[in-house]
Amino acid sequence: MVPMTAVKIDEDLKWYKIQLNAVRIRPEAGDEPFSADTLHEELAARNPIYAEHRDSIAQRPRRTRTAEELNADHAKIISSVVSATTDAVFYNRVINEKRILSAFFKLCSAKPFLDRPPVTQCKRCWTFEHDTTQCTRKAPACR
Repeated sequence: MVPMTAVKIDEDLKWYKIQLNAVRIRPEAGDEPFSADTLHEELAARNPIYAEHRDSIAQRPRRTRTAEELNADHAKIISSVVSATTDAVFYNRVINEKRILSAFFKLCSAKPFLDRPPVTQCKRCWTFEHDTTQCTRKAPACR
């Protein structure tokens, strides 16, 4: 018999994504990057507007760089992060009023985050919108 697990159902709310630029993502070059929880707590500690609306944060700040990119570039200590809120008032205050937030004693600007799918390019025919596994061309094309 399969054990029962609790299921939590949340109301479906609109998310407003905010991109913060020039955020310190690690203490020093070569150190491990800060976690999303650490970034979240730092933003709440340094910014009264963030702390006031912390309960509406639907997605804690996440780095826009992949783990592979971060591991390849240990010297990078500044990057962009993305966070999401369900509070339109908070979002508008940060974005429309051009709020500058602070994290780890560094000012960072905010702007709307625009989701864009990654661009795919086939390495066989060099056209866009599909990859090599979906390519119908038999022979490779010259780049």
